[in-house]
Amino acid sequence: MDRICKIALCASAALAASPVWAAESAVQVEELIVTAQKRAESLQSVPGAVSALGEEALRDRGINTVQDLQYQTPGFQAGTGFNTTTVFIRGVGQTINASQPGVAFHVDGVYQTRPWSAALGQADVARIEILRGPQGTLYGRNATAGAVNVVTNAPTDRFEGSALASYGSYETSHLQAVLNAPLGERLRTRFVVDYADQNKGFIRNVVPGNPDLGAQQTLNGRLRLQYDITDGALLDLVVFGMHQEGGGDYLVLRNRPTAAAIANNPYLAGMNVPLAPRRTSADRKSSRDADAHGATATLSFDLGGMQLKSITGFYRYDYENDFDADGTQLAVTPTINRFSSRTFSQEVNLSARTGDLEWLVGGYLLDDKLSSFVRYDFPLGLFTGTVRLAPNAQFLLSTAPAKTKAYAGFVDGTYHLTERLRLLGGARYSHEDLLTVQTNQAGPIRLPTLTIPVATTCPSRVADIQFESFTPRGGVQYDLDAAASRNVYATVSKGFKSGGVNASGCGQTFRPEKLLAYEAGLKSKLLDGRLTFNVSAFYYDYSDFQMSQIQGLAAMIINAPKATVKGLEVETVWALDDHWTINANASLLKSTYGVFSNTDSLNVAAGVQNLKGNYLNYSPKASGNLGVQYAQDVAIGRVTARADLYLTSKFYFREFNGPLDGQDGYGRLNLTLIWDSPDERYRVRGFATNVTGEDYLSTMGTSDNFGARFVNWAPPRQYGVEVSARF
Repeated sequence: MDRICKIALCASAALAASPVWAAESAVQVEELIVTAQKRAESLQSVPGAVSALGEEALRDRGINTVQDLQYQTPGFQAGTGFNTTTVFIRGVGQTINASQPGVAFHVDGVYQTRPWSAALGQADVARIEILRGPQGTLYGRNATAGAVNVVTNAPTDRFEGSALASYGSYETSHLQAVLNAPLGERLRTRFVVDYADQNKGFIRNVVPGNPDLGAQQTLNGRLRLQYDITDGALLDLVVFGMHQEGGGDYLVLRNRPTAAAIANNPYLAGMNVPLAPRRTSADRKSSRDADAHGATATLSFDLGGMQLKSITGFYRYDYENDFDADGTQLAVTPTINRFSSRTFSQEVNLSARTGDLEWLVGGYLLDDKLSSFVRYDFPLGLFTGTVRLAPNAQFLLSTAPAKTKAYAGFVDGTYHLTERLRLLGGARYSHEDLLTVQTNQAGPIRLPTLTIPVATTCPSRVADIQFESFTPRGGVQYDLDAAASRNVYATVSKGFKSGGVNASGCGQTFRPEKLLAYEAGLKSKLLDGRLTFNVSAFYYDYSDFQMSQIQGLAAMIINAPKATVKGLEVETVWALDDHWTINANASLLKSTYGVFSNTDSLNVAAGVQNLKGNYLNYSPKASGNLGVQYAQDVAIGRVTARADLYLTSKFYFREFNGPLDGQDGYGRLNLTLIWDSPDERYRVRGFATNVTGEDYLSTMGTSDNFGARFVNWAPPRQYGVEVSARF
């Protein structure tokens, strides 16, 4: 499969780049305007690896979740499971139990502090920007791998709206309504409500009478208001809310308990472990109850050659779930999770062009408070080999509160040395204070030895730590022609990811991550604007990166000393003529551990293993996408047919790179057929995703007590129809 993937990726990139097949046409690739550098500019002008999907592309391709982005973006990997969304860019990101994401998510300019919120869908989106590589200067904290910016549609000065309804596999329905209403000459409003219901889960239970898993419902609402205070001052206010419930959280075993685990707990021999994809024997339903709401206020002032912007955000997130954490018909470890967070953020920036210098200077403040509670129940008791929990024992992990205050100042600039040559530079200084209060309890518990128990117990342990970082960037950009249709760039930049305190420990901390990145690239528009062809090459020096290590019941985050990441990415869009459009991307990646040793708790007999040269998590050697679209006007409107093929080689979820630690290479094919009415007011869209029914894993975790791996499966084949109307 690896070889097939490489051949297909190279062929798709070559096909899209070749001018031999060009047809005579006046059509051009749409120019996307992005704000990746916190100013509006063409995507092709940004001196960095940035992918962007506009509203039309998002609608046509049915992109509704973060996972959908990986099938359209080079070097991007995402999986949902274990109460969170795991996102990696170029092999750098967030492990399942990490307290901080490695990819920074922003919605309408506001940083989202919780990794869980990355899984929440956004409706009525104008575009999504994916910035690959560390974004330490402009975006700061936890942007080691990159950043994802979601920009929703702003109100317009026209009375208009839309409605959408769809129905598909697993009794999945989707309803959406948008109303845009100007209220006078200065005030504009836009209201969106979105409801999605997957009534049947695709995790089937093999035990008669036991529940299937995966069904869930989500309701989103957003009101966006823009008010022209004066001719040069604008208030942009967004108020939003979300409620999600159902059994979206689940896990299943990938392998049966080991002999050693059964020797410790003989009842494990009776576990029903269905090893087929998307099968479980869980004895209880999963339940989830998540609520999020907040507001964003952006004030923009035109000061006559300078622009002043203030972005204020408040976000509240409450989450509770109750699920079968052993994934079998035995009541081994039913678990309850509760999280509650309150976040306030404030950014102020001032930008202008003074002579040959474009510059931006700003400050940032974050005040975040998180309370978390996890309760593990053991109705049958548990013996770990060193600790014996009596039947009906419980283990409680509580962090209440965890307070983070972050401050930052930043500056960024582009100096036009000549009409074609530009020098790039910027820097950010960040300071963070983290205060946590931990209370971990277990009982009843008996300790036959004095070795470390399943997890450390502590009453109200206080940890107060500080982090500082300096993340500069520098580079150069040169236009290869006077029309600025082709440019090359080279940059050096730093990224920073916050450290923290282990929830399963008592005051045990882990250090921040640091990443030094070197990148060079080419951006070009060819064939009179009908073809864009972009290439980026990069090398990372990655140190102190955070990894999750399972020790009994404890999920401890440790720092691995060093890794290197290097790779090559290609992106291209080719509008052949009025009918045919091809888009393709490809990623070649080599991300490996440096000097690093660790003990696999699932294979203790192997002792301390030297992991130098092993691949980092979520790092396929080759991956990419090929999209082909054909559009034709007919008597009753316009018909568009589209196919999207995603290919990836094998990659791993664990640092040991064992046979059961990874996902073999696979291909995923999506098909779409669209009819638009002549006036473009009505649309019918038929879709089929994962057409070939590929079975592949989304995330993986481990349990020492079972000697087993827990996994989440990606969705199976699905199909449906969507009807929408505009007025």
